Amino acid sequence: MIRLILRLILIFMIIDLLFMGPTDYKFIQPSDKIDKIEYITFVNKNKHIVFNEIPSDQISTFIKDLKNVECNKIYTDPASLFPNAMAFKITYKNGDYEIISDYGSGYYQDGWYKNTGDYAFDDEQFNELIEKYTDILIRK
Repeated sequence: MIRLILRLILIFMIIDLLFMGPTDYKFIQPSDKIDKIEYITFVNKNKHIVFNEIPSDQISTFIKDLKNVECNKIYTDPASLFPNAMAFKITYKNGDYEIISDYGSGYYQDGWYKNTGDYAFDDEQFNELIEKYTDILIRK
């Protein structure tokens, strides 16, 4: 019995090493299709409170900075956006959008909204990104 338990633990550790860890965040559309990026509080899929908009001349720099924030793919229960989550909303020229917080994401694409994502960001690095592009200081 103990051998079985140890084997299961070993299998789960191997799976964790193979499938978890740093990855690149996959945007729902190419960055040249971005219309605007806003810093928001997520209320629900139909309502967001906008704090500020990132100037259009800083969008490409923001995307590069976001890509440098450590990101992990989640292969268990998807991370969800919760009410009052502080997030970035990326709106595309066709009206689709995605909302990215440090631990969860959601997107609206082709008339459908999905409030779960498969990515989680390093919260410290994500908070530094918030502070860089807003007037909001994040302290933990």
